[in-house]
Amino acid sequence: MSTIRKKNSKIDESSAKKKHDDGVRETFDSIIFAFVLAFLFRAFAAEAFIIPTGSMAPTLLGRNKDVVCPKCDFDFTIGASEEVNQESGRLQHRITQATCPNCRYDIDVRDNNVFNGDRILVTKFSYEFADPKRFDVIVFKYPESPNVSYIKRLIGLPGETIKIEQGDVYTRTSNQQPWEIARKTDPDKQQAIQLSVYDNDYRETALHAAGWPLRWTGMEQRDGKEELDGWVDSETGWQTISDGAAYQLFGADSEEQRWLRYRHIVPTNRDWEDLEAGRPLVQNPVPELVLDFCSYNTTSMGQRNAGSVEDPSRYWVGDLTINFNADIRNAGNTSELVVELNEGVRQYRARFDLQSGQVQIYMLDHFLADSEERLVGTAESTVVAGDTYDIRFSNVDNRLCLWVDDDLVEFDQPLNYEAPGFPGPRERDRVPVGIAARGADIVVSDLLIQRDIYYRANAVPGRFGKPQDVTIQGMGENDSHDLYTNRADPETWWKTYIRNTDDYSLVFEQLADDEYFVMGDNSPRSKDSRLWENDRRAVHRHAIKESSLVGKAFYIFWPHGLPIGNDGKGYAIRYHRDNFNNKTDYPTYTAPFLPQIGRMERIR
Repeated sequence: MSTIRKKNSKIDESSAKKKHDDGVRETFDSIIFAFVLAFLFRAFAAEAFIIPTGSMAPTLLGRNKDVVCPKCDFDFTIGASEEVNQESGRLQHRITQATCPNCRYDIDVRDNNVFNGDRILVTKFSYEFADPKRFDVIVFKYPESPNVSYIKRLIGLPGETIKIEQGDVYTRTSNQQPWEIARKTDPDKQQAIQLSVYDNDYRETALHAAGWPLRWTGMEQRDGKEELDGWVDSETGWQTISDGAAYQLFGADSEEQRWLRYRHIVPTNRDWEDLEAGRPLVQNPVPELVLDFCSYNTTSMGQRNAGSVEDPSRYWVGDLTINFNADIRNAGNTSELVVELNEGVRQYRARFDLQSGQVQIYMLDHFLADSEERLVGTAESTVVAGDTYDIRFSNVDNRLCLWVDDDLVEFDQPLNYEAPGFPGPRERDRVPVGIAARGADIVVSDLLIQRDIYYRANAVPGRFGKPQDVTIQGMGENDSHDLYTNRADPETWWKTYIRNTDDYSLVFEQLADDEYFVMGDNSPRSKDSRLWENDRRAVHRHAIKESSLVGKAFYIFWPHGLPIGNDGKGYAIRYHRDNFNNKTDYPTYTAPFLPQIGRMERIR
């Protein structure tokens, strides 16, 4: 039977007061305990950080804007941290234009939403149980201001000497040892930080309609022709379908090998202006070298074109990856599919036997007198006639990797190699990627070319162009606009790059047993080990001490939300203030929004 207390029942007041006091104390104790737990968790387990700048883009984004190109529909992100004063948070400039990395159209981004940087979790106990590993993303106390935390990628380990040369990092632990390239042990980690060169699913359609050539086309090689290594357009073989979205070859009844090649024909904003003004386009635009263009940095705060403001692309990138879908519909008894990547004097080919599924990797070295194909690895794959496959072939950090349907193919021997003795670009680097087929009916689509991060050989300058610090040897790279100007002339580009000297690398003196070397993924805009001041008068301005490590960046738990409503802009709930604390018409926060679940991921 339940007991019901009557309205006029008498209550023991002293007992009630005691219970009330106990409840208040329990609540207070619980709150204090929760704070203690949170403090301990923050101090010893993990801590949340927000990324303020774009030095680690595209892996981690600082203050940024999302952009969708109105000409090719390619979506990308640009940095916006320079808009505000990092100390006060006040608006000091406003980004007006950005350049599409796919079609190079300059886009008005003044009114695009701006977002704060990624929020990440950093594990503080990671390095209590294991040593830091190369290419970890780490948080540390900035050597020049220990109360400020920086985030970079760990490049050099204790006891190593670091060399930066032509976009790659090399290490050794003594002068008697040869230099070894520092590559990502996990090829999937390598793939995670690749940058897009050209995505054929987002073509410059308006230019093509006016006669601008497609970048992918059927080609054949003719002896005795030096330009483009003899590659010329072919009207037979591969044919475009779906306005260039895909290419097909009816070759099951033929024994002739037919090539589809990528020509790096890049429009400029002038070409787009000519199109919009009704002026004739450039006739027969020429392919050029793949340079280290980074759209995250290619912005303007004035009326000038974003892509022409001290154009950020200078340096030739030979480390490329090709991704595509292959629909192999029919094949004869001696059919094959070939995928080729070129880098300077070398070509690398993956040859698929479409009957057995066996794949072999070959290398051609044109620096040698005998430039015949040399077999470097064999494996079994699933690629045979009668099915569709996603294929990815990469040449990054002196290592070849092949994926089929996102599975890494295991070869009978490592596909690592030593770089050739003459590393400059060649004519064939203007048509650096090819796909060939023989004895097969095949359709290829979803063509995407990516590049590796290019680490620039920069240091704090001193007299005569040499680094200010005597512990840093070499002249570094020639950061001349002429490199961009000569992008369609590999021989002249190379002469400009080396400046009649072999001293274009940088060597950083050997690290002590408790020192590390770090760099940002966004090499052109990263203040890292290469470029730190030395007011602290350290022996190695380029090093961070082990005692400065805070932890390992683990997870992006909150990238910016995606605004909804009001044509995708959301509704402003807060605005920037200028240097005089006046409210502007530029929103800092909008609502409502949806979480960006696709970017909530482990940091690689």
